[in-house]
Amino acid sequence: MEAIPLLAQTVVCKRLADRTPSVNIPHLVTHHSPDGFEWGYAGSGPSELALNILVVYIGEKRALPLHQEFKRSFLESMPFEGGTITRADIVDWLKRHGEEEPYGVCAN
Repeated sequence: MEAIPLLAQTVVCKRLADRTPSVNIPHLVTHHSPDGFEWGYAGSGPSELALNILVVYIGEKRALPLHQEFKRSFLESMPFEGGTITRADIVDWLKRHGEEEPYGVCAN
């Protein structure tokens, strides 16, 4: 799967009234958790979210080897209530991990 364009927006993770997780990232790839995204621990839901965030930026092939470390960096410690990850933080993280621009533009 190719990366898709992402507007210069912040990834927002929040809880709905029924405490269900809500994220403004599409669920493009199911690799860990068919039940969806989560955060705040080291399980399959946070792995799924990390993978899908990176797929948006760099495509599935390049995201697979990096997503567990991305999860550890951003999602494991995110509070239960949620939080945000800025595009700048994601791009900086990608650069530190050897990924070059362009981000979110048909990268495989």
